Amino acid sequence: MELDDTGNFKLYTGNFTLSGDGLHCLEFYSEDSGGHKEDVKNVTIYVDDTPPQIIKIVGYPHVWGNGYPDYWVTSSTNITINATEQGYNNSGLENVSYRIYCNGTWSPWIDITSQLPYNLTFPEECDHTLQIVAEDCLGNKAWNNETFYVDNTPPVINKTVGEPSMQDDNGTWWVTTETQINVTAYDQGCSSCGEVIIQYRIWLLGNWTEWLNYTGNITFSEYTMYCLEIRAFDCLGNIALDNETFIVSPENNPPDKPSNPSPADGATDVEIDITLSWQ
Repeated sequence: MELDDTGNFKLYTGNFTLSGDGLHCLEFYSEDSGGHKEDVKNVTIYVDDTPPQIIKIVGYPHVWGNGYPDYWVTSSTNITINATEQGYNNSGLENVSYRIYCNGTWSPWIDITSQLPYNLTFPEECDHTLQIVAEDCLGNKAWNNETFYVDNTPPVINKTVGEPSMQDDNGTWWVTTETQINVTAYDQGCSSCGEVIIQYRIWLLGNWTEWLNYTGNITFSEYTMYCLEIRAFDCLGNIALDNETFIVSPENNPPDKPSNPSPADGATDVEIDITLSWQ
């Protein structure tokens, strides 16, 4: 005999199950055909149908993808995996493992049960799927499956120096105050995660300006030497740099007058020795 849900004993007719997580107390006894009953016995049973909870923390830098992918990250982004038992009275974790899909192939399952919390990174660029399973001692399982785009590549900067301009053999640009410099940049990583930001600063007379957001063509206002430094970075902080020197001179500027000419400027009636030769 066994107790039913009302607290009354009911006749045992075969195997039965207990429903609902928590503590269950089972009482039972047997009776022979002569009406002789044994003393009531009881056992305490903990029911646990709840899977573990997988805890995954994606470090920085990262950008949430809100779908596919779930995240954009770099190879320096740390991903922490942990798991906790959620069932009644904690039956314990039996196994926590993960595997990674990359370049069309799944890695073997890697058991990290004894290493929790566990940290990993993705060394290769592009598409990765991280699959995690956690199982308790009763076989209840939890799964976690997310996709990561790994991007370690900085943007590409394109700088166009307008006319009038000339670049000498040392790479220095010669321009005027009318010369316009146009800058564009684009993300060439695994998959673009957003807008590329362009900034620039100018070195003049021994001092750098603050970094300025690029909003349009750049010109120089004084006749002197400048250094123009440009940086472009994507949403993950991958940065590209460009740095070149510019010398600004007036357009159609005549040569400088000699400082000590001979004969002197404006001199008249000056004897000059001239030697002529014929071949």
